[in-house]
Amino acid sequence: MQQYLVLYRDKIISRAKALELNIRIQPGLNPDYPAGVAYPASDHVPFEEAGFPYAYYESTNMEEDQLDEDMTGYVETVKEGEIWHTKKDSLAFIKKAFPGRIEERLSNSVRSLIDILPSLP
Repeated sequence: MQQYLVLYRDKIISRAKALELNIRIQPGLNPDYPAGVAYPASDHVPFEEAGFPYAYYESTNMEEDQLDEDMTGYVETVKEGEIWHTKKDSLAFIKKAFPGRIEERLSNSVRSLIDILPSLP
């Protein structure tokens, strides 16, 4: 299964670059969180454990100069600090604080997947 995930990840990133989409893999600055690999504790895990192929997109701040001390990216924003699992973790707050971001990220995700979907097993 893992070789397929890497293959699809690489296809998604290649397509994103070709379309000049703002999609990158996380850089692996934390040795427990290797480059381009999803952290094994999120919504994708049950699918992975059941053997389903998945594409995992995460909107996290992974700029080296803005990372938290654990270098995980979970202090997601410079302006607002941590959002994930806080009172700020709502559609209303994100739309107000970051206008257009949700629409951009959804559009980029779909556009990066559209050409590889027919090749899924």
